[in-house]
Amino acid sequence: MSVCLVKTQCKFAKVLLTLLLLLGRGGSCAEEEQATAEAKAFAAIEENLPKMRAGRSNPTESDLEIRRKGSAEVIQAARQFLTNYPGSKKVEDAKSLIVIALYKGA
Repeated sequence: MSVCLVKTQCKFAKVLLTLLLLLGRGGSCAEEEQATAEAKAFAAIEENLPKMRAGRSNPTESDLEIRRKGSAEVIQAARQFLTNYPGSKKVEDAKSLIVIALYKGA
């Protein structure tokens, strides 16, 4: 299994676990709405990750274009996340995804 695929699966598992913990935790509605909005914002970043791997090891020119667009979308969503949720526990993950997207989009 490729390292990138394993990392993506681990991140997906972390997001899923976070969502399950947030849904099972008691608290005020405002806190839950904030946490849900934050989780949705981070999920928006992750939904574009597969686009950055288009074509796998033998990409065509159209695959490279899809990679560039996917990378740009990840960067845009991650920057928006950092702007909206600067105190989040996922800030470092979002910053890491920006670096990965810059690398994959180049």
